[in-house]
Amino acid sequence: MQLHVVMNGSRLSALLDSSSTHNVIDVKVAAHAAIAIQDQAGLNIIVANGNQLLSQGYFWDMRFKIGDELFTADCYGFALGSYDMVLGVQWLESLGPVLWDFSKCTMEFVCHGHHILWYVVNQSLGSRTTFSKSRITRKGYGGDKYNQERCTRVQAPLSYHSARG
Repeated sequence: MQLHVVMNGSRLSALLDSSSTHNVIDVKVAAHAAIAIQDQAGLNIIVANGNQLLSQGYFWDMRFKIGDELFTADCYGFALGSYDMVLGVQWLESLGPVLWDFSKCTMEFVCHGHHILWYVVNQSLGSRTTFSKSRITRKGYGGDKYNQERCTRVQAPLSYHSARG
């Protein structure tokens, strides 16, 4: 799933990727967003095409927003090129249980006491609009009574097309 995150006022394109073990950020993008890099022994990763990359440092406790929700992540720095940031299992596991329905293009989880639902509402012209819907429940996840409901729009670049005939 692709979406946009806001970090230090900069809007970044991010990929949520359950096949990536670590979080990574493009070092040039991080510098533009004024994120300080920490020298650390490099992580050597193998990317999808088989090439190996050595990290250029580490970014601790980076804060960013998706919609109205605030999140944090630690990321290795690389020259990525295609995405500004990849949020892998290292970040996804911090969300707790996640329900991902690829047939409906939705992702649900509970974070900071909110039930969060991200879903695609527009699939035209090479982009998707993903809505982030947060609910604070009285009974916890799945409760019927809600104290508050927020819905914010998160612009997401198109990550895939589905041809149906």
